[in-house]
Amino acid sequence: MTNGVRVYGEVFDRVAGLLYDYVQCLDDDRLEEWPAFFIEQGRYRIMSRENMAAGLPLCILDYTHAGMMRDRVLVLRKTAVYSKVYDCHVVSAPRAFRLDDGSFRLQSGFTVHKTDKIDGNSWLFVAGHYDDVVVETQEGLRFREKTAVIDTYSVPNHLGAPI
Repeated sequence: MTNGVRVYGEVFDRVAGLLYDYVQCLDDDRLEEWPAFFIEQGRYRIMSRENMAAGLPLCILDYTHAGMMRDRVLVLRKTAVYSKVYDCHVVSAPRAFRLDDGSFRLQSGFTVHKTDKIDGNSWLFVAGHYDDVVVETQEGLRFREKTAVIDTYSVPNHLGAPI
């Protein structure tokens, strides 16, 4: 599944820290900070496991640069109408590999639970895994690619917010 060398120690801690900071940003509803986790030409996409396994390019959502992500945040904040919920990402310990070009591949499982802010009911929203490529920049580690591969067959709503 990878062609890189597994990383441990301080390098692993830095790469994994990016992932944990990413999901905490989303859980804290700091969406305006979300695009800063990516390089300017970074890619964020959500794909079904079926399409990924079959090598089919169709994504549920595909942003090809940080400007698209900033636009999405603006839409979510200014025009979208949706139920107010708390998100809770649960992320597995990642596997991290250094690739030949010096970037890192990061793989981890995740679930996202949502809790309605009004009635307090919680539910499992989506389950899957992240398949990411991380690069070193002057600002620190950033995602070049972040792919959320979802196992959940039908995502009922709320997909406008990043996972």
